[in-house]
Amino acid sequence: MLEIEAPEPPTGAPRPPASVALVVDESGSMAGDKLETAGACLTWLAGRLAASDRVALVGFDDDASLLHPLAPVGGGGVPEAVAGLAARGCTNLSAGLLMGLEQLE
Repeated sequence: MLEIEAPEPPTGAPRPPASVALVVDESGSMAGDKLETAGACLTWLAGRLAASDRVALVGFDDDASLLHPLAPVGGGGVPEAVAGLAARGCTNLSAGLLMGLEQLE
């Protein structure tokens, strides 16, 4: 896993809230440890965000589905959405990426 740490903001300048769309592959090839690891990473990442940051979770297999709408992290819901991840179907990556981008518009 790669972790990137940004430099501290200038004194007195709070960081504006971030908006993040997490897009996860739920296709059949992700069954087992792969999807479990992806879910753990998604939960870890959401936990690293500030309560005022907003996060959306999109899953894709044959189609894309909005698992958690863009909302402040402090409102919860991401771990519950991650717990519902299930491997099935084929891989329609473009649908997942497009839905993730739509969440950030």
